[in-house]
Amino acid sequence: MIFVTVGTSRVGFNSLIRQVDNLKINEDIICQIGNGKYIPKNCKWFKFESSLINYFKKARLIITHDGAGTLFELLKLGKKVIVIQNPDVISNPDLALKLSQEKYVIWCKNINDLSSSVINSKNFKYSKYQSPKCEINLNIEGFLK
Repeated sequence: MIFVTVGTSRVGFNSLIRQVDNLKINEDIICQIGNGKYIPKNCKWFKFESSLINYFKKARLIITHDGAGTLFELLKLGKKVIVIQNPDVISNPDLALKLSQEKYVIWCKNINDLSSSVINSKNFKYSKYQSPKCEINLNIEGFLK
């Protein structure tokens, strides 16, 4: 199953949902469309749920916006991820660029390339993500001394 999440932006991500809806693949797709206006005709969808973790765990592949919270949650779960930036939301491409350079994700820079990104994800050699060691306690301890 492929899961698509667009996050919670007020404008949605209609172009992504429309593109996913037109994919010619033989696999179930579930879309979280958020505040988007486009309603998919060829896949299951919902607007919002309190948690997406069950969808994340069940999915073979996740197509997502470039929100840091979502991306790092998916990487910690060891999921295969395609990242695509929402052109209607101000964001910084540095995160998608860095994660793609490290081979943690596939960065689909052009929505018209989504189909080939999905096909490429089957054989792409994703790197295993390791969370950096948290040392905030040392910083706090040093500050208190």
